[in-house]
Amino acid sequence: MSRSEAADHADKRRKLFNQAARWFAEQGYDRASMSGLAVACGVSKGLLYHYFSSKNEILAAIIDAHLSELLDALSAIDEDDPESWIYAATSATLRVYDGADDQHQLQFQALGLLPEDDQQKLRELQRRIVAAFSERIAVLQRQNASHADEAMTQDESELRALTMSLFGMLNWFYLWHRPGRDMDRDDYAKLCARLLVHGLNATSQPDARRPDGEAEATASQTPKFQQGQMSDIVWVPVYDLSAFDPKKDS
Repeated sequence: MSRSEAADHADKRRKLFNQAARWFAEQGYDRASMSGLAVACGVSKGLLYHYFSSKNEILAAIIDAHLSELLDALSAIDEDDPESWIYAATSATLRVYDGADDQHQLQFQALGLLPEDDQQKLRELQRRIVAAFSERIAVLQRQNASHADEAMTQDESELRALTMSLFGMLNWFYLWHRPGRDMDRDDYAKLCARLLVHGLNATSQPDARRPDGEAEATASQTPKFQQGQMSDIVWVPVYDLSAFDPKKDS
C-alpha cells in the first residue's frame, strides 16, 4: 500500500469510528449492531468489516483515540511550575473534550464491556492521565507542608480525593454546560484550576474554618435561583471510576 493509500485508509477509518461513536452513544453500545452501524454510517456492512473486524475493535479504537489525544495534549505542556501546569492542563483537557461528547460518554459507559485485554490497555492510558495531574498536585501539597497538619500532608487518600475532585469537575462539564448561556470552557477550566490550587492553600492551614467573629451568610445574602432556572439540568448516576487510580498496578 502506498503512503497516500495508507493515509486515505486511515482517514476513512477515523471518519467511520467518529460516526460509530455517535451511533453507540445514541443507541447504547450493548444494543448497537454492526448492521445498524453500517446504515448509520451510510456504508455497506462489508465495507465496515474491511476497516474493523468487530464491534469491540471499533469501540476500543474510539476510546483509545480519545484518551491518546488527551495524553498527548498533557505531554506537550511545557511548564515546570506545578501550579502553571495545572492551569494549562485543565484548559487542554476541556479543549480535547470539545466536540468529543460521544467519545467521552463511551469511555465511562462502555469501556467495561470490552474484552479484558482491551480494558487493561485503555485503563493504563487513564492511569497515565490521572498520574500526570496527581504528581503535580502532590508537589503543591509538599510546597504547602510547612503550614499543614502533618497527618493530613502524609495522607495519600487526600491526594486521591483532590485529583478525583478535579476530574469530577472536568469530566461532567459536558452534561450541564449550555454553550452561549453558561461560562465558556476556557473560563471554566481556569475556575477548576483556581478552586484546586486555592483550595489546597486553604486546607493546608492548621485551621481552615471560618475566622472567629466572621458572621455566617444570612438567607438574605445568599443568592437564590429563579424558579425553574435549574429545571433543565440532567442528573445522572456516577459511573465506576476505579480505573482512575494513579497508584493502581496495571
